[in-house]
Amino acid sequence: MGEPALDREIAGLIRLESAFIDASSMIVMNKSGFLAPVRDELTLVTTPPVAEEAGADAAGIETVAGIAGSGSNDSALVASAAAAGLPVISEDKKILLAADRAGLAYYDALMMLCLLFARGRIDREGYDGFLEALLASSRYAARVVAYGEAIALRIMKNG
Repeated sequence: MGEPALDREIAGLIRLESAFIDASSMIVMNKSGFLAPVRDELTLVTTPPVAEEAGADAAGIETVAGIAGSGSNDSALVASAAAAGLPVISEDKKILLAADRAGLAYYDALMMLCLLFARGRIDREGYDGFLEALLASSRYAARVVAYGEAIALRIMKNG
């Protein structure tokens, strides 16, 4: 991916104000230790069934009545995000694909880690520590990890 595309991704992360979040990302980011700083940076929103699914990991996440999707919590989350015009944060490939089909921006926990780095909330050492914790608790394809590293390197280059 070229530098202009990386710069656009970083600019999008810096501009991001709020997003709908799935239980998978709440759980993974909390387990990896960086849900709280992401929650401090963004207004995170979810539906009541997703909050219930996430349990204690949903503490501090705003809940809004969901719009019925095709009956699943996941489809209701994406339908609610689409109605609000907000991006989706999830680790679930099906949810990310549904968000893409709905024309929504979408992110995973690794991109939320990049958001913290881009906004200066963590330094490279902090990024690496959280990344290690994230990779210990989640499975990411090598190309996804490489993309996150490309973003981190571009953030460092741009200062």
